[in-house]
Amino acid sequence: MHYNIKGSVIDAQTKKPVVGAVIAVKWFRYKLAPIGLPTPKERYGTTEEITDSQGSFKIPNYPFGSHFIGIYKKGYVCWSSDSVFNPHGKDEDEMIVRRWLDVKHGMVIKLEPKTEGFPEVEHASFVCMDVDIKLSSPTPMFDKVTQEESETYENYIYKRNTK
Repeated sequence: MHYNIKGSVIDAQTKKPVVGAVIAVKWFRYKLAPIGLPTPKERYGTTEEITDSQGSFKIPNYPFGSHFIGIYKKGYVCWSSDSVFNPHGKDEDEMIVRRWLDVKHGMVIKLEPKTEGFPEVEHASFVCMDVDIKLSSPTPMFDKVTQEESETYENYIYKRNTK
């Protein structure tokens, strides 16, 4: 059972709507495990949405379980509900806040625009090794819009391994 919630994605600097951002959400719940063993996760929902001309989106919200959200728009820093990409190192305080971010009606996600000198390889690694892996389910729209990031990361790994 679920209900829909609405939210929006805006440019963190201009506060204007971000049109065409892809939102991917994976819903999961923890299963019981014997004491001392890792608690396995079970995926029970995946959805993708593209922001409209107002930067708005509508996604299902399941009242039980947890979620992971990834948001991507070319020219912006990829947004993760779990981790923060910071080219100068991770901001632990912001990471803690983000990990407990609830999916709620009226939520506003602020995407940071990439700036001159942006560390593209590090960002590609973040997209591929953090966000995409955590989604780890059928997310064709997210996979399509992050293809360039995947290629950047794969080229970096190839060059590093062939030296």
